[in-house]
Order: sequence, then structure tokens, then C-alpha cells
Amino acid sequence: MKVLFNAPYDFLSRKIESLFPDLDFIYNDVWTKEDFKTQDLSNIDILIPNPGWSFILDNEILSATGCLPSKLIVSTPSTGLNHLSSDLSCKVVGLRENPAELAKITASGEYTVLLTLAIVRKFLYAVNEVKEQRWRHNEKLMRGRELSTLHVGIVGLGRNGSLMARVLNSMGNATIKFYDPHVVNCDEEIYIEKVNKLDELDCELLVITCALENETVEMINKKILDSLSKKLKYVVNTSRGEIVHEGDMVSWLQEDDSRLFSADTLSGEVLAEQFKSPLLDSALSDQVLITPHVAGASNDSQTKAAIQAINQGVELFGGKF
Repeated sequence: MKVLFNAPYDFLSRKIESLFPDLDFIYNDVWTKEDFKTQDLSNIDILIPNPGWSFILDNEILSATGCLPSKLIVSTPSTGLNHLSSDLSCKVVGLRENPAELAKITASGEYTVLLTLAIVRKFLYAVNEVKEQRWRHNEKLMRGRELSTLHVGIVGLGRNGSLMARVLNSMGNATIKFYDPHVVNCDEEIYIEKVNKLDELDCELLVITCALENETVEMINKKILDSLSKKLKYVVNTSRGEIVHEGDMVSWLQEDDSRLFSADTLSGEVLAEQFKSPLLDSALSDQVLITPHVAGASNDSQTKAAIQAINQGVELFGGKF
């Protein structure tokens, strides 16, 4: 059985090959549609795609590689599937199919905590002060809040949202509410209150960790921001950029320069259009912190994701190789 890695996982090739000695691995980092089309997939059984490439893989693109759709399995090492067309004629599987294994991957949840602390504690202000050869001369710019004192709203209580809640629980007395229509009862060990409507979160800090679905596209918009803005000061998004109406978010930030936004994702990144985002306007540089979708980019998490993707691909193939 031949497995093609388009994801940049060559750094763990030795470990993978030791765990799956009977599989034949090929490594080829792919980031663009043009590069993908140059590959020969005619003898490939399992494709491990690159979740960060700048196009959406569809049947037309796939056909240029000479693959047999009835034979090929696409097993993505990611929870999101928006880098793959929903009507691909081959079999597709993602990490959400095995929640028990997925729960062992904590990098994205940890990164959510990092981005939250970065804006709540004014971390970048402090870093930049030292770069400018200043110490505490502008302390007022670096004076943030304690997470333990905040009213927090979490949108999506899955793996990352739950980790965020647990961290908040461990830090003190933060008041935490969550909105997630897919969750009936949360873990009893997490001290958190469920609300039935998004605008009932009534929070100072809004953390977005839900899945991208038709119902969640631009769910964080002017109407929601206005309904929460009496208290809301901080917004963190480590889900997908399309969940936030970026124009409305810009307007919300412009209304009050004490409001801050951080994200590991921007709308349009799967089509290489992320740099068109209005959130990257230099006028907002003191209020916005954006990183290039690297929440899951750790040696540990990518190793776990790769192994899970291979196992799921082999299982879908019938476990025979």
C-alpha cells in the first residue's frame, strides 16, 4: 500500500516508517494547486493532504493526477475539511471520525490559551517596549486583566473549548458560559454554564472554538457583537476565519480602541486570499494579533495527527496491505 504525504511531515518520517513498516511512504510537500497537479497519483492508495495548502481539492484537480477515485482514500490530518471539496468522488476521512484519539491532541487548545493571554495581558505591548529600549515607562499600555476575574463566553465546547474551560477553572474564579447546540451535557468536572442562545453569553472575553459549518458561517457578526458589546472587550478565534464577519469585526474594533482581537486564522486562507482581510489594516495593528494558522503546529500534535490519519486511512481501506 502506497501512502503519499502532501502534508509537511517529513520530519517524522523515521517514526512513521518504524510504526508502519509494511507501508510504502512518499513525501512531497504541496502548497499550491499547480504543484498538486504535477504529481502522479495513479498508484497511490492513501493521500495525506496538507490542510494548509492554498486551494480546495476538487475532482477536476484530482483528475489531473491520473488517480483512480474509486481506489484513492484521502485521510486528512486535521479536524477541518474546508481544504477539500465536499463532492470529492473518492473516500474522505478526517480526525473528527475518531474523537477518542483526537482528544489526545492538545496543541490547538493550548494555543487558544496562548492567544487569549497575549491580548488580555497585553503581551505584545510589553515585548515591543523592550525592543524600543524602554522598560516600564508606558506601564499603562501593558496593564491588562486577570483571566480569573473575567466573564468568559466560549462558542463551541469541543476539544479546544473544553481545554480552555479547564484552564480557566484551574486559574481561579472566572465565570464561564458556553454556547454549543451540539452539546447537551458538558463534563461534570468543568464548572461552566450552558446558554441556549449565542447572545446570552454576556461576557467580557469571547473565545471561538466551534466547527465551521453552514450554520456557523459569519455567526460572529454585528448583531451578536452589538448584543455583547456592553461588556465585551476581547475576542479570540482559533476556529476558522469564515465564522467571523471580518468587516463587522473591524467596525466593532474601531468603535473602541480598548477592544482587542486575536486569531490564528483568517477568512479566505484556503484560496490564498487571507491577506485581503480588513483585519490586517495597519491602523488596527495595536488592537489585532493574527498568527498564520499554526495552533496545531507542534512536533507532538502533528505526529499524533499523522499516525491517526494513517490508521484511519488503512482502516477505511479495509485494513489490508
